[in-house]
Amino acid sequence: MVPGSHIIQIAGLALALPAGWAIAWLVRREAGAPGVTSAPLILAALIVGGWSCVVMPPSLLLLISCALGWTLLSLAIIDSFVFRLPDILTLPLVMAGLLASFCLPDPSPLGHLIGAAAGFFIL
Repeated sequence: MVPGSHIIQIAGLALALPAGWAIAWLVRREAGAPGVTSAPLILAALIVGGWSCVVMPPSLLLLISCALGWTLLSLAIIDSFVFRLPDILTLPLVMAGLLASFCLPDPSPLGHLIGAAAGFFIL
């Protein structure tokens, strides 16, 4: 294992606390759900961060995976309340996902671009 790689994993888990708080704030703002509390969303963000630490190599890709996962988590919760996905989150997520595909060990940006376009046009 690369020296200092545990620091990246710890950072991914430590960022779950502010990420969960930010997700709760976004849900309250975008879904108009004032009763949403931060504790369960912090736990959910911690689970996403833990999953990323297990499946991703300890590198910048781990932190990117956490950020993308936390954004998807917030979108899922907002969608469950109001049955819509706010463009302020979805459009940057598409671009960030495509840019993250360049960081993968086997980058295939054309394949990812085709997949993003197919998903866009199907929905």
